[in-house]
Amino acid sequence: MADEIRTLSALQALFPDNNTGDITPQDLRDFLVSSLSRSDTGMLASQSALLPVTVTPTLIDVWTVDGGGGGATPDQASGKITIDRPGDWSFYVNLSVTHDPDVFFKFEVRRNQLDIGFQDRLRVENAGDSNRVFIIGALDFVANDEIELFVSHEGTGSFNFEVHSGQFFIERQGD
Repeated sequence: MADEIRTLSALQALFPDNNTGDITPQDLRDFLVSSLSRSDTGMLASQSALLPVTVTPTLIDVWTVDGGGGGATPDQASGKITIDRPGDWSFYVNLSVTHDPDVFFKFEVRRNQLDIGFQDRLRVENAGDSNRVFIIGALDFVANDEIELFVSHEGTGSFNFEVHSGQFFIERQGD
């Protein structure tokens, strides 16, 4: 039988007072993989990448490194993190960016490409000024949900936006 990651309540049900010796070796292995498996993952941007940005939200897919953990699968090529293990997850975005001056940019964390209300906005007055984007939040995800980061601007036309470095990580919260 394959070892199974279980919720806290399922683990508590496996371990009664054990007066009858009902705890099996499989129960112990399930406890180990449940308590010791990593449940954080994400992507890193470690080199500069230029994106043209319009008023239509654009997926940020400039990630260069996939972070490893359990419960979710990051894919730097698609710019998405796919949830493998349902539950409550917190997410964290931290980017160092520069962009054209006098433009308001909006950064959004989305689930399955839909706006979920977690965003940051910024405006640069001088060309070349560097700024930080921070978004922190928590949400309940189901298996196969995808979490992504999008950018757009308020106005007309297309503007340049450059990511210098950053992180987009998620971590599963306890049951």
